[in-house]
Parts: sequence; C-alpha cells; structure tokens
Amino acid sequence: MTTLSVRNLTVDYRVDDRGGFRYANAVRDVSFELAEGQTLGILGETGSGKSTVGSAIIQLLPRTARVSGQVVLGSAELSAMNETQLQQVRGADIGMIFQDPAGALNPVRTIGSQIADTARTHDSSLSRSAAIELAKETLESLGLAGERFGAYPHQLSGGMRQRALIATVVIASPGFLIADEPTSDLDKLSERQIVLLLKHLQEKRGLGFVVISHDMRVISALCSTVAIMHQGEIVEFGPTDEVLSNPSDAYAKRLLRASRREKDSHGRLVVL
Repeated sequence: MTTLSVRNLTVDYRVDDRGGFRYANAVRDVSFELAEGQTLGILGETGSGKSTVGSAIIQLLPRTARVSGQVVLGSAELSAMNETQLQQVRGADIGMIFQDPAGALNPVRTIGSQIADTARTHDSSLSRSAAIELAKETLESLGLAGERFGAYPHQLSGGMRQRALIATVVIASPGFLIADEPTSDLDKLSERQIVLLLKHLQEKRGLGFVVISHDMRVISALCSTVAIMHQGEIVEFGPTDEVLSNPSDAYAKRLLRASRREKDSHGRLVVL
C-alpha cells in the first residue's frame, strides 16, 4: 500500500524588509502519514499555514519559499525531485483541487477540451477521440450532463465549475488527492453537493485524501482524522470525532467554539 509521508516540514517565505529581505515562518515542523484509502483533514483559520502545507506536498510553492523536511510518496521523495520529474508525478500519482476553479480553468477554452488534454498529457497513447470520450464519461460521472462538454467556464455555475475542475484532476486516476478549500466560494446547496461528490469519489476510488479547510463541517463530513493548525504548527491531531468533540489544546477549543458560534459566560460570541 502506497503511503504519503510528510516529515518535519518547515516553510519560510522571503519578504521585503527595509530595502533588504527577511524570512517569515509559515509552517513549522509538520509531520504526518497517510495511506491510500485514508482521509486527513487540516483545519485552521486564515493564515494558519494549512494551504502552505498542501502546496508544499505537491511542490508548488513560490521560488521565494525556503523549505526543509521531506515529502515522500511511496518510494519517491517529492521534495528532492526537479520540475521535470515532478511533472510526471503530479496528476498521475497525486492531484490537487485548488480553491478557485475560475482561476484554475482556462477561460478561453471549453471545459471538455481542457479535460481531454489533461487525459492525453498523462497517457500519450490516448487518441484525441478516445480522450474526448473519456472526458465526457468523467464529466457525466461527476454529475455534469454531456452538453456541458462544450461550455466555457464562465457559462457554468460555481458548483459546475468545481465539478469540471475535479474532472481535470481525477481523470488521470491519482492515488492521492489534496483538496484546498474545495467549497469556499459555493452556496450551501452547492457545498453539500460537492462534499457528497468528494466523499463518493474517495470511497469509490480508495483515494488517500487530504482536505484543507476552515470549515469544520466539511472536515467532519469527509475526514476520519483531523489536524488543527495554529501559527504554522499542528496543535491537535487525532480521530475527527474525538478532536471535534473534546479537543485538549486551548487554541483548538477556542477555534471550535468560535466555528460553532458559541457564546461565553457573558453571552458574547466566542472569538479567536
């Protein structure tokens, strides 16, 4: 069974400082392991470092980032690969659903052509017609009717764009999937539909699944294990039900109470 291992991951970003520069810490000493079929949620507020962890796993950090630690997928150390080697792994072995489908999809190309091209990128033996048929089948399996194949991203609703983006990721059948805030820009109905779709995909394909979110409802619905991050560190880690019902860390307690819009002893909403 293939395992994704993140070992002592630390990320600093280079920032301008009075004509020079310095490094600001974003992630500090993060470690975890995830096997195919397992699900991990990374929960935290904006700026906690959770999205940086996702980008570091798939090696998509900006060049201004300084990174230490290891990311190992199976027997391959992603953190030691060059860009050419990484291009062979991304998509085929590990994929990423970005938080903004409108930004991730090419606005001047139909979604069908983008998905078909992705399929051929990862399988050069596919003919153009075979790739088109595979793209149509993938879209339909994700709940998008065949007539959407020729649509442009701006012609789709937010939920439909997210399904199209998911199609570009899963068409190459990766064993691991990272979803970075997959429901952040969706209305409640679309959010529920995407959550159910992701849950079905994970279970059907046996994916190793990392879900990054500030929404504990999404994490609770999709993940059996959760890591809560604060200021670049994991401050709580364990089974989702246990962590969300009875966290031990003081920050994790405040985060969950604030997420649930609980009130303190004075009747005021709990804030971080």
